[in-house]
Amino acid sequence: MLRQIQQQIDRLKALGATYVDARWYPYEEANYLLMWNGNLKETTASRESGMGVRVLYKGAWGFSASSDLSDLPALFDKAFDNARVAAERVSFPVRLAEKDALQAKFTSPSRIDPFQVPLSEKVAFLKDLDDKLNQTGVLQRRCDLMFIRKHIILIDSEGSEIEKLITEVFAEMTVSGQDEHGITHERKFRLANQGANTRGWESLDPKLFTENAERIVREMRQLLRAEPCPADNRSVILLPGIMYLQTHETIGHALELDRILGYELAFAGGSFVRL
Repeated sequence: MLRQIQQQIDRLKALGATYVDARWYPYEEANYLLMWNGNLKETTASRESGMGVRVLYKGAWGFSASSDLSDLPALFDKAFDNARVAAERVSFPVRLAEKDALQAKFTSPSRIDPFQVPLSEKVAFLKDLDDKLNQTGVLQRRCDLMFIRKHIILIDSEGSEIEKLITEVFAEMTVSGQDEHGITHERKFRLANQGANTRGWESLDPKLFTENAERIVREMRQLLRAEPCPADNRSVILLPGIMYLQTHETIGHALELDRILGYELAFAGGSFVRL
């Protein structure tokens, strides 16, 4: 397959393309489990593959992608044709910065492959979390696990060939309850990079989840008993996390060209930024 991809890249370069790259996913698979109030509500497994092709021609980008790789020439031709059509209307030709050609391979740290862990062990892990959350005052409890494994190979017309084998582990637990006014409050814990340089099954440290299960139940109970937050004009200090989010939403999205031109309109409308 790598040889065939390189042949197609060379062919489009001979037709006048300035730059070509192909991002091939031999596979991307996912496994998801959800436990709700002690019941295994959902368990799914999926696997897909495909390829995305980018072509730069006379300053304009063209793209195509497919999960059917039986006709690679057609896939590359579609990206090239899209670039040629776009080049007829481009006002600001794209120019790529110079870069070094890289030949590299990266495998994310994973001591225990989560896809080799038996389903029964995954369900047992969720059941153990659910038991810890099943305490007085907890109306709803939810625990879920998500595992992703993907193989990505990038080849471009400048001589780069980069291979990545990525394994990811996600986990979350949530508790909710109702106060005396019938208002629902919740607290949750989501697995992030708590100082552990790993993305394998070993990321799911039982001690870490036990500590946080106790914490989110305790905090939710405090919310249920808390006095209403006073409503008046006050100074606000935004911590970095929410500041990043505000910058992303109010400035980042507003600077997107397709939003400025009206090609993409969300519920919030277009953009206050002009060309």
